[in-house]
Formats: sequence, structure tokens, C-alpha cells
Amino acid sequence: MAPTDDYPINQWRLIDLTSTPLAEGVDVRPLVHAAAGDDVVGDTFVSYCANGQTATYTASGTTLNYSVTLLT
Repeated sequence: MAPTDDYPINQWRLIDLTSTPLAEGVDVRPLVHAAAGDDVVGDTFVSYCANGQTATYTASGTTLNYSVTLLT
């Protein structure tokens, strides 16, 4: 899948999976890239379902040592 745009710390983005080629029922999780840092995948998969609900992940830590955690 294509990456989202870049954005600075302490901001958020909403990605509407209904506008992607993903099929319902596929398990997804974010892949986060810190500028000049590491790539980290989300700690938990969620099953994509076009039901209007939102999965919220947070990225916290430092450029070379951070985690991406499912909140809801």
C-alpha cells in the first residue's frame, strides 16, 4: 500500500481503509518510519471491516527507540 504523507511529532492522521484496495477481513497494522530513524510495525493487528469504527495507534519513544501501540 502507498505511504501516507510526512508529518511532524504530536500530530495525527486518519487513513480511511475503504479508499484502499484492501479487502474486508484482512488483518492490518501500521508501519511507522521515523525520519533518520527506524521502521516499527504496530504491536497488534486489527481486522479490517467497513463498519465505521476506528483503530487508534500511538507512536512513542525516540527516533531510534520507539513503539507503535494499539490504543482502541
